Amino acid sequence: MKKNLLFCINTMLCAGALFAQETLQVNVRNNGVERFEQVVSRPITEEWLQDVDKPFQVIETDDRGNFLQEVPAVRDKSGKQPIISWLMPGITESGAGRHFQIKAVMPTLGWLQTDLTCEERDGNIVIGTTYFQLEHPMKGHGGMPQNIRYCSSGYTDTKAHLLDRVFNRETHMQYTIMADDAATAKVVFKSPLRVVGEAHTG
Repeated sequence: MKKNLLFCINTMLCAGALFAQETLQVNVRNNGVERFEQVVSRPITEEWLQDVDKPFQVIETDDRGNFLQEVPAVRDKSGKQPIISWLMPGITESGAGRHFQIKAVMPTLGWLQTDLTCEERDGNIVIGTTYFQLEHPMKGHGGMPQNIRYCSSGYTDTKAHLLDRVFNRETHMQYTIMADDAATAKVVFKSPLRVVGEAHTG
């Protein structure tokens, strides 16, 4: 059996949307703790947004639809369903709602620079920010990330693992994905807002 596993450095917030004349209204509510410079993602189901060559713009509005600011955004078509990710600038308080519009127009913002980095080093995909860094082996370890480093303290946690497993009822044996030394991983999408890695294991 072959499985495709998809990982992304991203935090999802709940979102509701209304389609109208190539403008998508997206209302985002922070149901968790206070967020700073939060990235939010939404799957694309609208046909006019799925065209990778068609420009788009994301703006923030007030609750009446009045323009506040344009925000940085990217379109990710690496998976089966395209995704748009954008930055919510500043602080979003717990329980707060913010309003955005996705439009089929040319953006005016230049390319965004953030602290999200992704590089290949010593057989690993190394993904990091100002606050943490993790290693994603390009071969072995089931293609799962490992070695989480906390940049402020310099401490590296080598024991934390993402565990995926299969249980065989006939043999009463458990198979863990991390035991697959032939697994591979690669980056399929990279941007200042979002990194997506794909792991293959058999």
